[in-house]
Amino acid sequence: MAADNIADYLDNALGGSTKFVVSVALDGGATTGKRAFLLQGHAVKHDVQAPFDDIVKIAVDVQASGGYQGGRWLAGPTTSAATANGGAVDSGLTNGGSTGGGLGHAHIIAERNVVTATLKVQHSTSGSTWADLITFTAATGRTFQRSTVAGTVKERVRGALTTLTEGATGGSLTWAVAFARGGSPKK
Repeated sequence: MAADNIADYLDNALGGSTKFVVSVALDGGATTGKRAFLLQGHAVKHDVQAPFDDIVKIAVDVQASGGYQGGRWLAGPTTSAATANGGAVDSGLTNGGSTGGGLGHAHIIAERNVVTATLKVQHSTSGSTWADLITFTAATGRTFQRSTVAGTVKERVRGALTTLTEGATGGSLTWAVAFARGGSPKK
């Protein structure tokens, strides 16, 4: 990808008057169960340089508004051509999970011929029966969303792509979900 195309992509993804959603991968990448910082912010600046040999250097400075929350990746960037689930992330909590709800981030990073897609955060006590915790607004293209939920969050959580409507010639999308618990363990 040429440096100018990357700059255009960042302008489209980070520009505008709406706060954007950022999920930062820690601990070696955005894979299921790894730590994530979830924040909402404004792009302060970005710089794209293509000095030589197809090496592109990208730097983005983000001003977070309202701080950040530490959470976990429920599905790292995953490419799917059908509905799919991320791996279960066990909180290690007992006695029914945690109180105080939580915060979820959903990202559709890329899509090809997708009419609509729905991402969710689901939770479970046993890991065999899952209930919807957060349902993000159905997406029709690349997007990011942030949503909060109140109440109890069960011991295990996962990200899920629960609907994927493709165009006439098939399609796929690359998606990711992160979640941060609020509150404290149930007693």
